[in-house]
Amino acid sequence: MYLEILRSFLLTYKRLFPILTPSKSKFYHKYSQLKNSYILKIGELNTLNVLHQTKGMKDKLEIKSPWTMVYLDCIDDFIAEIKNALPLDHELQDHELFPGIKWSGRPIFIVDDATTGKNILINLEKRMRWKNTKSKIPTIKDFKDHKEVGKMIERDHALECSKYSKLEQSQNNSAEQMPDNSGS
Repeated sequence: MYLEILRSFLLTYKRLFPILTPSKSKFYHKYSQLKNSYILKIGELNTLNVLHQTKGMKDKLEIKSPWTMVYLDCIDDFIAEIKNALPLDHELQDHELFPGIKWSGRPIFIVDDATTGKNILINLEKRMRWKNTKSKIPTIKDFKDHKEVGKMIERDHALECSKYSKLEQSQNNSAEQMPDNSGS
């Protein structure tokens, strides 16, 4: 889903970020195969306008802090990290995964599963037991649609903003409580 967006982003901002040129990696070959299944354009740097050909729907997915887009150079490393965290007989091992969105500074990904067409949240921090074994796998959550992904991003953004507003209020309160030592 995010493959065409990243390609458009790379072509548009190639002069600003020369490091982000597509490589001939496994991901880039998969991108070439999947690019005809979606038409994606960037409206703003951090806003993704998704036009799905088969449904004719227009969804707007805005990537806000603490979530960020994943650089194309890092995709193969993140795919390997996700697959290494899963047991060899896990169903996602055979799926084509694309971790396009990541929580900044944390190993939490919103992954596009090209095999099933679903969006998946994979949290490598929280682990759970797998099929009554001693193996622990990352927490995995399937999203119903893009709206559910957007709601989660909005909720996380609101929580992030509230942290900063609480910090700012506490700093303002402590500044008001300080005695005036001007000598008057």
